[in-house]
Formats: sequence, structure tokens, C-alpha cells
Amino acid sequence: MLNDFIKKTLLLGIGSISLTKKKVEDIVDDLVKQGEVEAKDRMKVVDTIMQEGEQINKDNMRRIKDIIKNDVRDLGLVTREEFDEVKRRLEVLELVNLDLQDLRERIELLEDLAKSESK
Repeated sequence: MLNDFIKKTLLLGIGSISLTKKKVEDIVDDLVKQGEVEAKDRMKVVDTIMQEGEQINKDNMRRIKDIIKNDVRDLGLVTREEFDEVKRRLEVLELVNLDLQDLRERIELLEDLAKSESK
């Protein structure tokens, strides 16, 4: 099939830039012409390279996300989840405050009513 050196070189290229399937097919076609890959294995090699390239890209994206999360934490910034939690808690407190204000107004009305009845 594809010798390890060529395979690693192609995968390195895919990992550093996102190659289109057409570009991978062109590269494998050149390898077929050079005798590095058998014509019958062409599509299998293309599919393998594309799948491994996608996995490399996913792994790289995961690493990048981890680095960003660590940097955010190191800078003391809040995450989206933390922000959403604080926002939710604030909304609950605002509702509680409205209920307390309503309760105070009702107490004042009752006190005023009691004063007026006692006169």
C-alpha cells in the first residue's frame, strides 16, 4: 500500500492544513504514477488519508480548545457556563426582590388599614 514515510508526510500535511478530497486524490494519483501506490488501492488510500486527516483535525481542535480554556482560567475570565449561572441566579434574585416589594406594599396597606380602623 503506502509506505510509512509517505503516509506520515501526507498526514502531517493534512494536519497542518485542511486538504480537500480532490487535492488528496491528486496526490494519491501522483503516487500511483510513481508506483508508490497500486491503482487498485487508490480509493482505499484516499479514504484512509481523509479519515486520518479528519481525526488529526478533531484532535487539534480539542487541543486548541483545551489551551483556550486554560488561558481563560489563567486570566481569571469567566466561562460562558459561569456567566449563564450568574445570570440565572440574578434573575431569581430579581424575582424574589419583586415578591418582597409586593409583600412590603401589602403590609403597608394593611398597616394603613389598621390605623384607619383604630381611629
